[in-house]
Amino acid sequence: MTIELFCTLLLAFGTLTTIVVEFLKKILTGLKINYNTSAVALGTGGVVGVVGTCAYFVMANIAFTPQSIMWIIFEGICVIMGSQLGYDKIVAIIKEMTANKQA
Repeated sequence: MTIELFCTLLLAFGTLTTIVVEFLKKILTGLKINYNTSAVALGTGGVVGVVGTCAYFVMANIAFTPQSIMWIIFEGICVIMGSQLGYDKIVAIIKEMTANKQA
């Protein structure tokens, strides 16, 4: 796997993770289930990163070698890290900064 492919997959899976997390949040809110947004993003990011990379490897006929498995795990970790900086986190940071300026 090249670094270009890794970054392309990271971008695609990061975008997909954000969409899936927002969808899950709407479903959970509609069902009136309490949830932790970070936990939902963490789990979704891991699943999307690992399963998505495996799916890409299968479609591209890339063999599952120890090196490719390492890339799958690393992609999953990076998608998880990226998922922790979502829309809710940015809004919370902005609100915190404006509250500090007003104080």
